[in-house]
Amino acid sequence: MLDYIGQDGEEHSLETPLTPADFAFQEGRFKKQFRSKPLGFDEPGVAVHEYIDLGMEERQDQKPFIWQVRKNKLVRIGVGEPIVRLVEERLRQWRVLQELAGIRKESAPDLH
Repeated sequence: MLDYIGQDGEEHSLETPLTPADFAFQEGRFKKQFRSKPLGFDEPGVAVHEYIDLGMEERQDQKPFIWQVRKNKLVRIGVGEPIVRLVEERLRQWRVLQELAGIRKESAPDLH
């Protein structure tokens, strides 16, 4: 849950899934894989947890991002391709574990 102050001056909350990209953003060693300047809200983008479900053609004009709060403002931080691959790989591994545990019936799909 991300708490921030909106443009209206009111407090707001955004519930968003926690992904490996969010973890990586907190680690200094991955700093180069994120845009240092937040994406503008007018730039086309898709949250990374939704981006990984898009086909290659659908990804063409989109920029993957994660939500963060800076100075109490909600911002979109661009995510580099290596981090997108990391998120996809961790999702594949999670689905395999679910399948082995009998929680998930179908095989883990090959994500691109």
